Amino acid sequence: MSFDEDNSPFGAGVPSDVYQTSIREPVSLEVPEDVNPEAVQPNTSIENESPVNTPPNGPPLADWSSGISIIEAGKSTEGASRGYIAYTIKLGENTVRRRYSEFESLRSILSQIFPLLLIPPIPGKSFNLKLLATPPPNGVDTETKLVEQRKKMLQLFLKECLKMEQVRDTQVFHRFLDPNSNFNEDLRTGEITDLPLNPLCSNPFNGLDTYKNILYSYLPPEVHTTSMDLESLHLQQEDNTKQTSLYEYISLYTHIISSADLSFSHDFDKANKKVSTTARKLTDYYTQCGNSFNSFSLSEPGTELSLLLERIGTSYDQVYLIEEGFIEFIEKRFNDYWKFYLQCFGTIRDVLAFRELKGRQCEYIRSSLASKETAWQAFQKSDDESQRLTQAIRKSEGVASKHRLLLEPSLDVRFVPITVPNPPSKKKGAFSYSLSAFSKLKSTIADVITLQPELSREEQTAQLQTQINVLRQCLILAESDISKMDEFINEQFHLYHDEKLVFMRGLLREYCRHLVEVNEKCAEVWLETKAEIEGLGL
Repeated sequence: MSFDEDNSPFGAGVPSDVYQTSIREPVSLEVPEDVNPEAVQPNTSIENESPVNTPPNGPPLADWSSGISIIEAGKSTEGASRGYIAYTIKLGENTVRRRYSEFESLRSILSQIFPLLLIPPIPGKSFNLKLLATPPPNGVDTETKLVEQRKKMLQLFLKECLKMEQVRDTQVFHRFLDPNSNFNEDLRTGEITDLPLNPLCSNPFNGLDTYKNILYSYLPPEVHTTSMDLESLHLQQEDNTKQTSLYEYISLYTHIISSADLSFSHDFDKANKKVSTTARKLTDYYTQCGNSFNSFSLSEPGTELSLLLERIGTSYDQVYLIEEGFIEFIEKRFNDYWKFYLQCFGTIRDVLAFRELKGRQCEYIRSSLASKETAWQAFQKSDDESQRLTQAIRKSEGVASKHRLLLEPSLDVRFVPITVPNPPSKKKGAFSYSLSAFSKLKSTIADVITLQPELSREEQTAQLQTQINVLRQCLILAESDISKMDEFINEQFHLYHDEKLVFMRGLLREYCRHLVEVNEKCAEVWLETKAEIEGLGL
């Protein structure tokens, strides 16, 4: 299998919108003739049987979840004619340099291997980063700020990945963190080459285990889809409590995603921008006032008035530093973390879209099976009718032959027919011979086609029966996967709800606490200044 045919972000693999619902034409589900349906059994195990590997010269990855960090991000020209940004990852005693495209490839591969996991997002591309290789005179500070922000978000991505056991145990993740590994080459030669081209034809719990069950290769790669319908995401189980629980969480998270996007892009975003803009204007105002009072104090040295002006100028400098600290908290901590976890909620859309596609795939298999069974019944009915007509014709031919024997006169040797010589025929031309040859060829082809029509029909019937058996096995596999997918999604949503929403509430509380502390500190500075001025007796 070539690398471009594999699920590689560098080749022509699965497009980025593979999980997005779109309207596509249904495809036929054909099964090869040489498939033995009895030898194909669905594999319902969802356990990851891959051994847990550890990178060389280091402890298990679980021990590094708190210590992993990106310590540097800078220009590099190693192995490339043009410069690019390389991020130095430090975990334990090892360091490895990766570029942004390798982070992007890692997330793409992990999403294809584990389509049901909420893989954390990475920061999007920015065309301004291209300027860092050849920075303009006035753009260095802006580009450096963008790189630092991306470095922080990529570090969050790695920490979140290390919290997931399934991701932590994959060989591709170990290769990414291995300083002795060429990650791009590993994508071309490693276990990723075993991934199916389409996630709908892979094991939904671990795409690397797809080869263990041949039935996945017979699942339809495309299904006729429309917009997402929450009603189609019900659990197909007898336990009504689990159905209600999953449906409630799907509805809850759909509301959370829309409300979170709305609040950040409209209500809370506007409020946060107003607070940041006001704080920035205050720092500019405090800077101007501090410079003015300090200049006035220098014009009257050694007097009580100069001391008073100097104290007021110092107070403006202090509140300026307090406001700058609050702005730095908003820009470097709050905004980045808030956007990151909102993007984490956005990954739920991908999981729900994939679950919807799997549900529609199951319905498509069910409808294909029904059509094949209808065709099988039509075959059986036509065979029965054909056998009945054949028996009736044979019976009527037997009766007619008896009547011919009774009515046929006996042959008398006295009446011998006189043979008349044939008249001389004309000479046959080339055209007559060509017509004769064509007639022979036509007769030969007809004989080949109708040599054994019963055998051809038996082959068609056997092939149709094989397709029906394989479709039944595919339907069992799809229904089993969907049932376990619903349980997995339900459990994952509970954990995600408890972890991410609690963190975001804590982040909002920290925001409010910083805002209150800034105003309290500024008030304390001015109260102390007032007390000192009153102590001067002026």
